[in-house]
Amino acid sequence: MPLNDQIENRFRELLHCILRTHEEEIDAEAWDLQFERVAEMAVNGEDISTVLPAIQQYLENSPDCNEEFRAVVAMLRAEKQSMLPGDNS
Repeated sequence: MPLNDQIENRFRELLHCILRTHEEEIDAEAWDLQFERVAEMAVNGEDISTVLPAIQQYLENSPDCNEEFRAVVAMLRAEKQSMLPGDNS
């Protein structure tokens, strides 16, 4: 399965996981709007808790979703690395 399809599937799994959360933890609509930005920030090593602290709190309290989020970030990092010029590792 191509990496983009894998990433899309993981995004869907993560979104389903997030939507099962309690309202006070995070607003699903806010997560949906911020997810790509937050994932890209994580890929770049930035602190995601500065974007939307509820996301960090939610991920800390939801091991399944945290695992999915980390998997998506890992795939995005791999994709980013494969697109770097001259990097054949």
